[in-house]
Amino acid sequence: MSEISFGVNDPLAVARWRKELAKVAPKDSFFFQNGFVSSGSDNIIRVLEDLKSQAGYKITFGLRGNLQGSTVKGDSTLEGNENDLKFFDDSLQINQERIALKTKGKADAQNVPYDLRAEMRDAHSIWWGEHFDEIMIAKLSGAVGINTFETMDAPSTDVAWDNNSLRAPSTNRIMYSNDATSKGSLGTNDTFTLDDVDKLLLRATRIDATTTRRKLQPLRIGGQNMYVLLIDKVLEHQLRTATSGRFYDLEKAKIQGGFKDSALVQTSLGVYRNVILHSHEGMIKFNDYGAGSVTAVRSLFMGAMAGAMAMGSDNGANKFSWHEKMFDYDNKLGVATGCIWGFQKTSYATTQGGGTREDYGVIALDSYYDATIG
Repeated sequence: MSEISFGVNDPLAVARWRKELAKVAPKDSFFFQNGFVSSGSDNIIRVLEDLKSQAGYKITFGLRGNLQGSTVKGDSTLEGNENDLKFFDDSLQINQERIALKTKGKADAQNVPYDLRAEMRDAHSIWWGEHFDEIMIAKLSGAVGINTFETMDAPSTDVAWDNNSLRAPSTNRIMYSNDATSKGSLGTNDTFTLDDVDKLLLRATRIDATTTRRKLQPLRIGGQNMYVLLIDKVLEHQLRTATSGRFYDLEKAKIQGGFKDSALVQTSLGVYRNVILHSHEGMIKFNDYGAGSVTAVRSLFMGAMAGAMAMGSDNGANKFSWHEKMFDYDNKLGVATGCIWGFQKTSYATTQGGGTREDYGVIALDSYYDATIG
């Protein structure tokens, strides 16, 4: 059987491979693969749909607040005493990103083999999957720290390619492990434990009458209110070794909790007090805590709509571009892919028209990071 081949930029090949990339790239992303992303508002990251495709487009969207107020008693008149369903406005922009690969060896412009395009697709897919993850973690954390990124050479500027600047954790949405109360007070004894999850839950579910802090909207999974905590792999190791038999309880809660239809739960480390634990090696690290040299890592405790994502081309099969070009007298093949998209951590104005904003769906937790592990 002869090998299937197409000329460079053959319309059929371009149409096919851009759709292939759109299908496989999300599978190489931690957030997409593990159920963090969907088009509904009842997930960690909401994909905003029905958008225009041009770069620079700004999208304004609503963040629903909790229903507040008293009931009308008995036969008292309800009309005129309705409570407002409050929405807070937020926005993000989308912009184009492109990346290209080029072969080093000979390639025939009239006979580009199927397997070479497949290799290009796989390489681009892995890059886009990792890029989505690195952008989301940095934006949700509000920092790039001292991380070495696979897909950003200049993180402090690359992370805001979409003109959505980093939003540092708001005053009421950052906590510290153990008994640390600030960046400067965090020491080597302030390691992550399940006690931190207890404190995060208390912060997430309590309204503070003295501040403008609101509850984090939970996810509804299996009829239960749930949250997600994303920690670093080193913290996972510490949790496994420090809790001993208790880690088995987390895994058992995942299996026996009636969450078999939830990818977010089934791909997790386990469940603790309705908090779904996940880990990722790319969590944001720092080296200037304590007196100035203590290493730290940021975990992310998240509820519904912690982040918002948008793509051009209506998020369809053509959301990625695919372009082929021959170089060096038709000796080398290059393939460029691109995507018009944007991402932002959600936040809301604490007062109508005010400039102070509060993170809507995420609380940052900073812990001591033992860089010698692993």
